[in-house]
Amino acid sequence: MPPESFELALKEDMSLSDTFDLPLTLLVVHVKGEFDRETTRRVLDVLRTAEPVTLPTPSELVVVLPNTTPQRARAVESRTLDVLPDARVGVALYERGDAFIDLLERARDAAEP
Repeated sequence: MPPESFELALKEDMSLSDTFDLPLTLLVVHVKGEFDRETTRRVLDVLRTAEPVTLPTPSELVVVLPNTTPQRARAVESRTLDVLPDARVGVALYERGDAFIDLLERARDAAEP
């Protein structure tokens, strides 16, 4: 999904989270080098098919996990690391009133070594 469309989808999910008091988690996956077609496919295979995904940089994949608690997001993180053991994965829980960029930066920070 193009980054602009991804941002709109995430903002819509953030609004739904606020309205219905649902959990929302953002997952960031960093790889050494770039996400090639095979690496991307392997990560996408561990996700639910309806989750918005984007590649904002060649080495970063970002996934919206709507209606997903941090515990369930950690399960996705674990499955991701099973297929990409050298990846760095960060998870951030949406908090009411978060701006898109704040949530993204928290997830990126969580992926730092």
